[in-house]
Amino acid sequence: MPGTKPGGRRAAAFERQCNSREQLRLSVAGVLLAGALVFTAPVFAQSRPAGPERFEGRIANTGTFGNAGSNFFSIQVDEYTSDEEFIEFLEILAGGGPRRLEDAFQRSRKGRIVIDSLGYDIALARSAPTRSGRVVRVFTVRHLGFDESVLQTRSREYPFGMIELQLDHNGRGEGVLVVAARLQLDPDGRLTVETFRETFGTPAFRLLNVEAR
Repeated sequence: MPGTKPGGRRAAAFERQCNSREQLRLSVAGVLLAGALVFTAPVFAQSRPAGPERFEGRIANTGTFGNAGSNFFSIQVDEYTSDEEFIEFLEILAGGGPRRLEDAFQRSRKGRIVIDSLGYDIALARSAPTRSGRVVRVFTVRHLGFDESVLQTRSREYPFGMIELQLDHNGRGEGVLVVAARLQLDPDGRLTVETFRETFGTPAFRLLNVEAR
């Protein structure tokens, strides 16, 4: 369109994707590719629940993450990310890359994830209806370990964490926890979540007995 700025065209394209019901579908199975599990997380229009929400559950891989024998988690979502905020994050990622997105995430506070005694601020939280209930996804900036910071390991290129919950109409279900992820946009403008498995032994952890409180 004559006179339209590139950023405006990009925002309009993202808004068209947000309005597409076909973009609601996401398989948590992912694709195993060169040692990394890749999730395709499409841009979707969401149905935001009113008021704060809390979710609790258990991490299936006990003994490999957190404290062996425990591995309970809770998610407190104080506010879900609006479509406008989500589009802004995508534009930051498209224009400045993962590091710029990491900086933007550091300034966003949508709630809190607690895994045993470890806490993480939620930077982005989305909820969307599905045929069987709904899907909730939250993203964080993860804490880098001492070895990662000192030795400049490759895992530093995966600074994000993600939790996806698949819930039924009663607020119960299961999900996945991605401990170390790299966020990118694919050629169609969809958000891809590439996981890092070398440090943690698995690209993702299963979440069981999840309930909305």
